[in-house]
Amino acid sequence: MNLTRRIAYNMGVQLFGKALITVLSLVLIGVITRTLGVAGYGQYTTAFSFVLFFGVLADLGFFSILTREVSRDPTSAYATEATNAILTVRTIIAVCVYTLAIAIAFLIPVYPLVVKVSIALLSGAMLLQTLNSTFVAVFQAHLKMDRAVLSDLIGRVVIVAGVLAVAQTGSLLLIITSYIVGNFVNLALSVYFARRIVKLRVSTDWALIRKLAREAIPLGIIIILVSVYFKVDAVILSLMRSSEDVGIYGAGFKILEVLNLIPYIFVGSIFPVIVQALEREREHLNGLIQQAIDVLAVMVFPVALGAFVLAPHIIRFIAGQDFVAASTLRVGGVELGAPHVLMVLMTSLIFGTFSVLFAHVALGLNIQRRLIIPNIIFVLFNVGTNILLIPYFSYMAAALITVLTELLVLTLYAGMIGRMLKFKFNAHLVIKALFCALVMAGAVFMVSEQGLVLSVAVGSLVYTGLIFALRAVPPSLMRLVTRGEQ
Repeated sequence: MNLTRRIAYNMGVQLFGKALITVLSLVLIGVITRTLGVAGYGQYTTAFSFVLFFGVLADLGFFSILTREVSRDPTSAYATEATNAILTVRTIIAVCVYTLAIAIAFLIPVYPLVVKVSIALLSGAMLLQTLNSTFVAVFQAHLKMDRAVLSDLIGRVVIVAGVLAVAQTGSLLLIITSYIVGNFVNLALSVYFARRIVKLRVSTDWALIRKLAREAIPLGIIIILVSVYFKVDAVILSLMRSSEDVGIYGAGFKILEVLNLIPYIFVGSIFPVIVQALEREREHLNGLIQQAIDVLAVMVFPVALGAFVLAPHIIRFIAGQDFVAASTLRVGGVELGAPHVLMVLMTSLIFGTFSVLFAHVALGLNIQRRLIIPNIIFVLFNVGTNILLIPYFSYMAAALITVLTELLVLTLYAGMIGRMLKFKFNAHLVIKALFCALVMAGAVFMVSEQGLVLSVAVGSLVYTGLIFALRAVPPSLMRLVTRGEQ
């Protein structure tokens, strides 16, 4: 199987697997929101946001560095040594970080006991997930993501089964325990598959660990900063507003997190190719970036605009009518709730999608140190404006600030990469994709009162027909889909 076919297979497997996982994730949201209610889901969101905030500290950039290093020569002895070194150091760091998270949580007086215990249980679940992600990096670099997808899918099925089994109890703690069991199954399967690719052992090569740490920590600082401005809003919301406010915000934000899988799947699939292009065929890199932009545009525009138009129906379908009706905020005589949060966050999805691409290119160029100061500025802007505005505008302030921050990040990353590579952006296919998505959104709006299923079906048909009629499909994507040729 040639490289292009491997990439196409890798991408296809991930899309298929993530489509199933997305369905399972949406089922989870639906069951949990209906089980816990608005306030209970607010406690659930508080616990998850708090732990995920610390979870970034457990990585410190090692995941991306491992993917980059192994991608250069996946079968080399160095790749195996790097894998074991990073697995060892991540395990040590993760144990320390999640222990710290639990300790801090129990010192926060405004959190009720159920939230504190939930954070402790989730820390265990996230420890397992952090260890598992090391193996995902190995699978990604070897273009064998079918292993990761299978492990993730089985683990997610276990979580869903567990949540369904305990749903009638209405217990937040039992729901979170299901995550521990599912993540353990995921990790066990990943270890089994990874041992067929690399020889796993505890590393004592501290020289290599120090070398990798010097590469990873600057990136880790950036990831931490990004996590701050992406996750801190929910934490600030939980400290300054009610559980109901957090629940309303969490319903919309959780859907954004699920949809964010789109860019991460695609960019993750082509990242090894980006690294190899930088190493061997740098003259083709600009063309690769343009193709990636075109493909991402075709993928994300219809999703973002479709979700914008159908926001009330999506919230009702996933979270239930209680979340559609729930509101603690009135602006200009209008009650604003979870659907409005989702509508605003869809703009963030567009900006964030392209930011992910440029961030990976920056990693491939090894210029992560240059991004530290700008990201500190973004964090100060995000945290400052959240603290200033959340007391007055609650979850809508958090959503709008997320969008503004993502726009600033995209502007910086695209500008920097453009200057370094002398990249000239060709907007031809992007504009076509945007036009097709806007027409689709209009069609969806006209039939939206007929129900979510019909609206999605109409939107899919209109968009697919338009992108082919206007030749808005990127040629590279067409070749992969039709022939798998270069």
